[in-house]
Amino acid sequence: MCQTVRELTRADMTSEMMLSLVREAVGQPETQVRCIITEELPTMVVLGAGPQGRPTSLAACAVHPDHVGLEYLAVADGLRGLRGLRGNGLGRLLLTAVARLGFCVIAETDDDAVGFYRRLGFRVTTAPEDPRWPGATRYRCVLDTAAASCAL
Repeated sequence: MCQTVRELTRADMTSEMMLSLVREAVGQPETQVRCIITEELPTMVVLGAGPQGRPTSLAACAVHPDHVGLEYLAVADGLRGLRGLRGNGLGRLLLTAVARLGFCVIAETDDDAVGFYRRLGFRVTTAPEDPRWPGATRYRCVLDTAAASCAL
């Protein structure tokens, strides 16, 4: 699969595909998904792949002086006729682009994705419960791309 990661545009952010991708990333109701798109994503670096106005993936992150916080990551799988995108390296490609933004990448996730982060070399520890997902075990995943100390 040959995909190019790019910064997503306004046309991407207002697309139906963006709704689907954010819904996939957070598993929250439509009102919460729309709030994330209109209020949170404009304050972040949002990367993805796919045609203009029809992104097939997204990685949204906040760049801080000492780390990059990966807030949302999603690859379309069965969304609006798109099949077979997962498992073809697109998530790895997105994280490679995110890692270029800073020396340390920190993500929090649950049981569904912790194996993905481990396979990519992230150090995994338990994280505090997140009120958005009550009762779900959470993990903090840290990738230190410069072999420097990265605070958990």
